[in-house]
Amino acid sequence: METKNFQLDAIKDKYPDHADLIAKLYYQDEAFRTLCEDYYTCIYYLTKFQKEFSERIESFKEFENAKVELEKELIKYLR
Repeated sequence: METKNFQLDAIKDKYPDHADLIAKLYYQDEAFRTLCEDYYTCIYYLTKFQKEFSERIESFKEFENAKVELEKELIKYLR
């Protein structure tokens, strides 16, 4: 049973026309393998942070809208 290699798959997905060369370099060149691992780590955290940020931006928008509505209510009292 072959173990899934997420780093290698990420590069092949990005450059599918070069899949054979990518696999060859990955297994033969340590510097290229490290580059692939770094790339995978980068896209992993980018995806994670984008998800977290989009969830937080929604909360921010909700609070911003609530602030506007509360300010309208405050103005009513001050008039």
